[in-house]
Amino acid sequence: MLDGRRATTHWRYADDLARLHPTVEVDPDVLCVDAEGVLTSAGVARASTCACTSRAATTDPPSRTRWHERSSPHRIEEGGQAQFIRRPPAPPKRTSLGPTLEWALTRPDKPLTVAGLAAHARQATRTFVRSFAAETGTTLIKWLNTARVDRARELLETTDATISHVSQMYGLGTPANFRHHFRRTTGITPREYRQSFAVI
Repeated sequence: MLDGRRATTHWRYADDLARLHPTVEVDPDVLCVDAEGVLTSAGVARASTCACTSRAATTDPPSRTRWHERSSPHRIEEGGQAQFIRRPPAPPKRTSLGPTLEWALTRPDKPLTVAGLAAHARQATRTFVRSFAAETGTTLIKWLNTARVDRARELLETTDATISHVSQMYGLGTPANFRHHFRRTTGITPREYRQSFAVI
């Protein structure tokens, strides 16, 4: 059905779709594509918005307004999937801190401190701080919060775990604290993210 047509899917699987079906024009940046009546979307939850958008295009203005109100927040629509595709850069394996950063990413729910990471890297604390800034271009707390939010995104996409459970699982504290860091990193709330990108 999609051969020769433009289509989208959740950005995590866009490369696989393009590789397995080279005749499909895969666009990983958008949330919905209507290719001559064949609708594809960025996630299961997004499918309802895709259907509403398509339906709105064929209705009278009052009905179109009601359908549009069912869609996700406007700021998500404007940015599409492109604003969410980038993940924290992989730890630089060929640098002195590569092994330590990889180790940290396997412990997102654990307390991680500058002193603890410096000890793992076998560096003095001040040396570690300088090396970390030079190799990552950011501070430890920002790097950790971004990594934790990134892992939380996976749970929001693939499970129905509560916001409270997700925040505790990845060391982001209370739901309010989680929402603060999540919104600061992605621009939207955990609930809005799940509504747009859930794949279950």
